[in-house]
Amino acid sequence: MLTNKGRKVGKRLVYRHELLENFMRIIGVDDEFIYQNVEGIEHHLSWEAIDRIGDLVQYFEEDQKRLDELKVIQRQNQ
Repeated sequence: MLTNKGRKVGKRLVYRHELLENFMRIIGVDDEFIYQNVEGIEHHLSWEAIDRIGDLVQYFEEDQKRLDELKVIQRQNQ
């Protein structure tokens, strides 16, 4: 059984993982590589870095045009 603090920490860890998966999708990482990439980086990032990634995710999710513009840039760089 977890304490309240343990539950809070657990929720934060799940949030971090899900946020990084979402970020990977936004930046165009293939689904088959997302889990491996997230597992490779999530424990090396500070909570400040996670919060900044959260800001980027929010920025792109708030306006579909931003996502479309990112995809155009990605196609140009291929």
